[in-house]
Amino acid sequence: YIKQVALIVYLAHLGSCVPAERATIGLHDQIATRIRSFESVSLPQSSFFIDCSQVAFAMRHASDRSLLLLDEFGKGTNDADGMS
Repeated sequence: YIKQVALIVYLAHLGSCVPAERATIGLHDQIATRIRSFESVSLPQSSFFIDCSQVAFAMRHASDRSLLLLDEFGKGTNDADGMS
């Protein structure tokens, strides 16, 4: 569902048809996504730390007109998972 929201907003900004009877979509200056994190075995960072770093980067570069899409935040942060 989250990818569909981004695609509908993008299509609306292009002036294309959107799959809805009626839609009110505001102006956005950027669409930023954080769908899943990519882990590295060379860096000793937990999955949660990587997630927080990616979200912090997106929020620092976002404006009041930005669309931020987050999915699976904090997934794999069980103590048994250990370091990534």
